[in-house]
Amino acid sequence: INSEYLGFDNEETNFVASKLDRLTNVQIAPQSIELYRELLTEAKNNQIKVIIVGMPVYSAGKVHYEAINDVYKWGYKFDDEFDNVTYLDLFNDSIISNDVSQFANYTHLSKKGAQTVTNKLAELINKDLNSDAREDESIF
Repeated sequence: INSEYLGFDNEETNFVASKLDRLTNVQIAPQSIELYRELLTEAKNNQIKVIIVGMPVYSAGKVHYEAINDVYKWGYKFDDEFDNVTYLDLFNDSIISNDVSQFANYTHLSKKGAQTVTNKLAELINKDLNSDAREDESIF
């Protein structure tokens, strides 16, 4: 992995001290939902497994984004709707989300955070690929 592309530097800013003056409305356009469904259906028809990752957001920042939980719930909805889809929820991973050093700002990972998430995803995927565990223990 080229570490040049892993995360943002966060030494210059103290984003936790900064205050957003209004809520940011976060939502997914209905057209996007339909496009995702088309893409996931095409993947299913071609026996392609899809992993959707709900990326972490700094816990103190979640209050600044209206309806952000509704957006992240789509990962679970697609996981339920398509048997070729697995949703990995890092949005609610408290170990990452509660550690300010993992973030460059409320919604973007720092270099440390990018490395943490990369390692966590690699661990989850490798665990599944290298195990001959029962189907219900698989992330796929």
